[in-house]
Amino acid sequence: NIFTLFNIVFPVDTNDLSDIRWSPDNSVIIAWESQLEYKLFAYCPARGLLAKFEPYKYAMGIKSVNFSKNGEFLAVGSYDEKVSFHSVIFNLLFSPLGSID
Repeated sequence: NIFTLFNIVFPVDTNDLSDIRWSPDNSVIIAWESQLEYKLFAYCPARGLLAKFEPYKYAMGIKSVNFSKNGEFLAVGSYDEKVSFHSVIFNLLFSPLGSID
């Protein structure tokens, strides 16, 4: 096995980065804002920002994010006790599928 360390640094478009999650194929990093803002970002380490998802302003922020095993869907849990589901298509264009209250 060959281990290679990459030193790639890029800025994120957050005021207070809460957490990150790698996609199952390791090609995309999902980052989200703190509990004070509902903002979700998709980054490619080689190309930077791919997509931004901010469905509404002045709402409780994102609590957790998880990809489906195949990487086609994204579940987003928020502090307002809702879960939204998104289809991940064509380099992370977020397409909302629905939510659970």
